[in-house]
Amino acid sequence: MRDVRQFAEEGQVVCTDQTLDAITPALYEENARVIKATSMYVRRAIESAVLSGYKTSPATREQFDLCCDIREYSEIVILIGLRTGNRTIVDISSFATLILGAICDVFPRAAIVIDGQNASGDFVYDCFGDKQTEPDSFLRQELEIAQVLSSYASTRGVRLINNVGRPVMESVLLCDAADFFVAPWGAALAKYRWICNKPGLVLTGRWNLQNRTDLDIYHGPAYNENPAEMWFNELDAVEDVVDASETDITVLERGNFTVNSIAIWKQLVKLLETHSRRSTRGV
Repeated sequence: MRDVRQFAEEGQVVCTDQTLDAITPALYEENARVIKATSMYVRRAIESAVLSGYKTSPATREQFDLCCDIREYSEIVILIGLRTGNRTIVDISSFATLILGAICDVFPRAAIVIDGQNASGDFVYDCFGDKQTEPDSFLRQELEIAQVLSSYASTRGVRLINNVGRPVMESVLLCDAADFFVAPWGAALAKYRWICNKPGLVLTGRWNLQNRTDLDIYHGPAYNENPAEMWFNELDAVEDVVDASETDITVLERGNFTVNSIAIWKQLVKLLETHSRRSTRGV
């Protein structure tokens, strides 16, 4: 077990099997913030309190005005969540570009929000997996993908807002401006679901769909009060790239996967039809 001080220095969440009494002195010394979980049930009152605070904060006034502008002048606002490193789509950049292109064909006045890891100035909300699996940071990879998507969107005349690398408060406001999201399963869903309660399509591999025991934490009624609808990709729309002989659960649940983009698009069309502010007949 790593010392709690090391976690605090790195800006990471402390996951420890020590008692709160045992680590309290170190928490005081490091001026760490402590949140003690008493329930896994997310009430809508939490969502309302968080969003209300963010929307009325002087620190986010410019961001809030941007969100209002996006909502007013776009026929639909779609959030595309990026994830790199593990438990994600192989070549997510190409996948996101394909989906973006298909959206542009149907909704030339769409607004696209590209979301990913958060940061604030020089401070990056660190990810333990980031240090374990990649020589390059996940944030840098996502910023590069966002730049590729931004360049492509500009050639299509579609408005794209890069939400990667923003502080959490600004990021959440842009997430809340979306009509729905499409993203790999992971911690970012805490923003999309627990705070913003947005409908969406979640992408994950075959092993996770068939074996993961906590897939319902972002949409199940046992964990969420009045959750908006959320769907997973069909089992046949993905293929895991983990070696078939692998038996290590940690490797299996963090494995990446390929997707059938046509099958995913068919599922997305249903969301487009439901949440657009104009007809999508003929999509």
